[in-house]
Amino acid sequence: MLQQTQVATVLSYYNKWLRRFPDFATLAHASEASVLHAWQGLGYYARARNLLATAGIVVNRYGGHFPHEIARMRELPGIGRYTANAIATFAFDQSVPIVEVNTARVLTRLFNFQKSVDCTAGPEALWKRAAMLVPKGSAGIYNS
Repeated sequence: MLQQTQVATVLSYYNKWLRRFPDFATLAHASEASVLHAWQGLGYYARARNLLATAGIVVNRYGGHFPHEIARMRELPGIGRYTANAIATFAFDQSVPIVEVNTARVLTRLFNFQKSVDCTAGPEALWKRAAMLVPKGSAGIYNS
């Protein structure tokens, strides 16, 4: 919900969403129309459709339990590297980096990268360096 939406806006929707869809099974069995109706006002409706599709996969493939492995998370609709690593860090206490634009800017300066973070080689190098900095056992605090 927070992707491209301010926290203040999301707060009023979040609790309503969890009351309506308290678990993956409930969401997976909901109609797209009811999911989109619950999402109404947040915009970027692809996020709601991705959540619905992800819930179906989690229920059917993983027995209703969200996968702990980053590679499996990234196979789910709408979950890329940043989101998978954030979930791994905060939900499963895994020591992995979370690199977004501001972190990338700092790392680029810290490590004196000559390659742009916009090119293919740049971001991969940043993620590798960021991984070296994440302390074992306290990634959640570090990544906050």
